[in-house]
Amino acid sequence: MRTRYIEPDAVAGLPKEVCVLKVSALLRYLIVEAVDAPQTYAANSVSDRLMKVILDQIVALPTAPLHMPIPKDRRLRKITDQLIENAADSRALEQWAKKAGASTRTVARLFQSEMEMSFRAWRQQLRSCVLLKC
Repeated sequence: MRTRYIEPDAVAGLPKEVCVLKVSALLRYLIVEAVDAPQTYAANSVSDRLMKVILDQIVALPTAPLHMPIPKDRRLRKITDQLIENAADSRALEQWAKKAGASTRTVARLFQSEMEMSFRAWRQQLRSCVLLKC
């Protein structure tokens, strides 16, 4: 895994708190390109311009606080309560659906309609919350 860090004062308008960013396809591609760029680079070089475009894209993104939506549906609650207890549980959606007494398609649709995200995205967000202690 490679990382890039952004200085908090690199550009005005960066989020001040931990938050969720909906990364566009363009920004995702730019980030993939940036991981291969050198750590230090000359002003106005290709890498410098790439990083500036990335910062411009990040500043323009809408942000949301990092939080975990909790479902109302009892079948989803059966799944989410257990995952909140053990976020490292890597059972597949099919296994969770069977445990909740519903079909995989039903559980997938319920996650999308109630949580406004897929099961996979919800579980990833849960794991991020656990790591960040939110």
